[in-house]
Amino acid sequence: MGSKTASRAALSASGEINIESVDINTSGTSYVYFRNLGSVYLSNFSLYINDAYDSTGNFSLDKGELANMSTTAITTPGETYVIKIIAQQGGSDSIVKIAD
Repeated sequence: MGSKTASRAALSASGEINIESVDINTSGTSYVYFRNLGSVYLSNFSLYINDAYDSTGNFSLDKGELANMSTTAITTPGETYVIKIIAQQGGSDSIVKIAD
């Protein structure tokens, strides 16, 4: 059991997500763009807006690849949003974005 725990910890340390931008649409679907900066592929992403679960992205992302996830939770101009993406392998990133 110890080796499984150590293996999971090493994999988690290798996963790294960077949220690069947010395309805000005040009248519909907005998009959060993120890149895998880690040393392993990442998959099965969860998107959280203001600490509330928003959606799941069931896809894989190789090292260096860019992807996006859509949300209808970001629509109000001037509002501050905490955006977090977590991969199944443990990589995550969080940003605070003010809608323009």
